[in-house]
Amino acid sequence: MTIDSASADRDLQARLRAVLAERDQLERLLRERERDRKEFFATLAHEMRNPLAAMRSAIHVLRVADTDQATASVARGMLERQLTQLVRLIDDLADVAHVAQERLELERERVNLRVLLQRAIESNRAMLESRQQHLQLDLPSDPIWLYVDSRRIGQVFASIINNSSKFSDPGNDIKIHASRDLHHLVVTITDEGVGISEDLLPQVFDMFTRNGHYNRDSPIGLGVGMTLAKRLVELHGGRISVHSDGPGQGSSFVVKLNLLNVPRLRAVSPVADPIAANPGRANARVLIVDDNRDGAQGLALMLDIEGHEVQTAADGLEALKIAEEFQPHVVLLDIGMPGIDGYETARRLRARPWAQSALLCALTGWGQEDDKRRARTAGFDRHLVKPIDPEEISRIVAEVCQSPSGGSPRAWPGDEA
Repeated sequence: MTIDSASADRDLQARLRAVLAERDQLERLLRERERDRKEFFATLAHEMRNPLAAMRSAIHVLRVADTDQATASVARGMLERQLTQLVRLIDDLADVAHVAQERLELERERVNLRVLLQRAIESNRAMLESRQQHLQLDLPSDPIWLYVDSRRIGQVFASIINNSSKFSDPGNDIKIHASRDLHHLVVTITDEGVGISEDLLPQVFDMFTRNGHYNRDSPIGLGVGMTLAKRLVELHGGRISVHSDGPGQGSSFVVKLNLLNVPRLRAVSPVADPIAANPGRANARVLIVDDNRDGAQGLALMLDIEGHEVQTAADGLEALKIAEEFQPHVVLLDIGMPGIDGYETARRLRARPWAQSALLCALTGWGQEDDKRRARTAGFDRHLVKPIDPEEISRIVAEVCQSPSGGSPRAWPGDEA
């Protein structure tokens, strides 16, 4: 063998070893990803079973409580709290996916910090009260205005408060402190909880990190809340960080947001109260279209109790047939249905002369800007993302009742700005 051929052979062997090493590393990564995937779905099932178990128990209590109003009230409270927990879980998962796909768009508005924090606190009220934890709010006396997507930043604060409550003992304090300078707002949320070890601090905002608590007796969580909080804050041009002196020493989360470019309030001339000027009708005709019969029936029962005249349809063709005779003031229309979907149903409804003043509301599980644009183009007036707050439905129908024409202006919320 010549020197050149020996050198070439060594080079070939070196490349082969490198390829084999790369293959081994890829196999390890695939095994780790598969393990993480299995652990994620196992944890997701665990996190969903807990509220579902409580909801099943509450439904059983309501079934047997008969005339015991006090017991029924406790059961209803359980249902509301556990449903809120499930909605938050699903929203977080959807938002993480949208952020990862760069599909999440911010809808900025001028909003008061105190209002944002109060909403975040209220969304955790049941958990704080059940654990008898005390929350202290320390804000400057002057109002602090932000130009942010209020739902998203409210979600950030709600996730941090939820995390602080979950990993703190009953009776512990949670403190929220805000300070500002000319350019920045700093909000610090501090708890007296289990704390975070130094080696885990850099991982707190990583996907599926659960604060280092893998003991089955400890709170688990999916480990997406803090990841989502970090990405939402960064989308706003801000920063989020965490500090802890170690296990048992509590934690502090710090959110820093920009205060530049916050628009000033526009002067608005006082106008007469339209509700007082036009009391309108006492009820409305409402058509609910959804192939999920339980979902349609639930909304129908609620609106019927409120005194409205309600009919339901299970698909688009049935809705068109009923609507021609019923001529509803409000149509609550599911998007994903067999036969013709909600978009096509809305377009056909809008072609009817009587429907020009009707209020069409899209009911859907999709809530991105593209989905809203499709709904607007199809002729919808509102775009409501499931699960829909019943109080929001009540408000929308009440607005129609207060309209002297029985219909609604063809304008989406925010168009007037």
